[in-house]
Formats: sequence, C-alpha cells, structure tokens
Amino acid sequence: MINQSNLYVSPNIMGLIYQVYGLAFFILGTVFYMLPRQNTIFSFTKHLWLLSTFGILHGVVELLEFQRLCVSSEWLALASRTLLLFSYLPLLEFGRRVVSPERLPVVLVYGIVAIGIAILWSIADDSTIGIATGARFFVGFPAALLTAFALFSSLKTTPKHLLNGYFKFWIYSTALAFFCYGLATLVLSSSDSVLPSWLLSQENFIDWFGFPVQLLRAMCAMLITSGFVLLVRRINDDTLVDASVFNANYAIVITDCDTVILRANDAFAESTGYSVDELIGRKINVLKSDRQDANFYAEMWTNIEQNGFWIGEIWDRRKSGEIYPKWLSITAIKNAAGVVTH
Repeated sequence: MINQSNLYVSPNIMGLIYQVYGLAFFILGTVFYMLPRQNTIFSFTKHLWLLSTFGILHGVVELLEFQRLCVSSEWLALASRTLLLFSYLPLLEFGRRVVSPERLPVVLVYGIVAIGIAILWSIADDSTIGIATGARFFVGFPAALLTAFALFSSLKTTPKHLLNGYFKFWIYSTALAFFCYGLATLVLSSSDSVLPSWLLSQENFIDWFGFPVQLLRAMCAMLITSGFVLLVRRINDDTLVDASVFNANYAIVITDCDTVILRANDAFAESTGYSVDELIGRKINVLKSDRQDANFYAEMWTNIEQNGFWIGEIWDRRKSGEIYPKWLSITAIKNAAGVVTH
C-alpha cells in the first residue's frame, strides 16, 4: 500500500492510475515497434526497437506495481524492482547510440551504471530498494535526458524545408516530455532508512503537487508516443518524394498540399530568378503573373484533384518582374490513405 502523510489516495484510485500508466507504456512500446525504422531524415528511427522494448518492459513493471497494491509479496517487490532496471537499459542504449556512441563508449557508460547501482545495493537495508533507486538515478534519469538532448540536436541536421512550426513544435514537445519524464524518474517509490532523507518520495510528491507521480509519467508517455507518431509520419510522407529527381537538368519544384514550396532544384531556381533558399517556405503563387484568370486556375486544380495531374502552358513572373511562358506538368502525390500530401 502507498500511504501519504497529508494527502491520501485510495488504493482503488492508485490501482486505476497504475493501470493507465502501464497501458500508456504498452501503447508506447507497440507504436514504436510498428513505426517505420528507415528514413533519410532521422537516423534514430533505426533504433526505435529499443524504445519499443523500453515501453513494453516498463508497462509490465507498472502492472506488477498494481499487483503489489493488492497483494503484499516480497517476490513481487523483487520482480518489479529488478525489471525496473532492465526496462531502463534499452532507453539508455537508445540515448547513447543516438547522441554519440563514440563519445559514450559502452564500457564507460555501463561501468558507471554498474558502480552506482552496486554502491546503493550494498548500503541499502533492503537491497531491492537499492537496485530500484540505482536504476532511477543511474539509468532512467540520464537515459531520458540523453534522449531529450538527441531530439533537440536532430534540429541541426534536419533539412531546412522541414523546419516549419509544426515540425519544431513536436520536436520540442517530445523532447520536453522526455525531460519531464527524466525528472519524474527521480521520485522514489519506496524509501530506505540508509538513503538520504532529502530524496524525493512518492509521498512528498503528492504532498507538494496534489497528485501521484505515476500520473505525470503516464502523461509524458502519451505525449512522447503522439510526438513520435506525428513526426515519423510526416517524415515518411516527405520521403515519398524521390530526392534523386533533383539531379535532373529540368526545373522541379515540390510543394505541400497547401502549395507551400518545400523543395526546388537549381534549374527551377535559375528559371525564376530566385535562389532556392528564397523559394522554400513561400507559396508557389509568388510566381503568379495574373495572365490567367480565376477560371483557368479553377479548371487546372479540378483536373489535378480528379486525375492526379495537369499538363499545359502557363505564364509566370520572374523575380525581376519579367513575365514568361513555360510548359508545366503538375503531379499530385498521395500517401497510403489516398490523401494528397504533395
């Protein structure tokens, strides 16, 4: 049972929270397992299986904690606290691989982990509490911070055409969720007389904030899951476009479904008088010459929506103001659901 010094949370409520918490991490693990693991934008997608393993194992931990609310058992306590350590290890390995496996060699990282856990295990009156505390401080906390740092760092290597408000929002939100989760891992489930009294416990957390820390962790898990799903789906939509076409000598431009320019090759930029950087992020109508009336464009877009393409002559305006004709071919690109993405 979990007893609070000032605020009381009934076992029924705590049981529900543990179930929601465990389910949130099961969903996280399942979703990460199903996400595509290869793209040219995020190198970390090939390591998503580690996050999947973390989510599944951590979900099992919380179900064991739920059982401990109902049954007082030393075996359950040992299983839960030991599995907590093993659930954090895939998260730590994910952060290590993504941030820098060269700067964070296996021997150094896991050597520090082993020493830290061994010290707490040896000095704690209850060795299983020592293991769980060591897992939180030497594995869970740094693992979550490394992952948050990896997400922030990914902005530096992300192509400029992807760095819009939507993309940045989910990168920052997901990284912040990992950071908050890392802080929440420092809240101890069980105290030990040998451990320092200033370490934050579940009882302290409820007294200070008015709700169990498990609820905060579950919210972080749900935000992390949502963020990764939306980010990876966005990247996969983008990679539907074959980047190899940009080596062509003819002009090519790619827009999103709102006609905002995402990519343009040098041939296209040269024909318009703009640089590639000037074009990206602007709507394609920056080139509009007003030679064609509204009926012309309405018919053109109707044809694109119905047939998926349009071919014909159009008059555009260069950056210099010069109006010129060009033969244009427009093709709509759809995702697996049949929705136009580009």
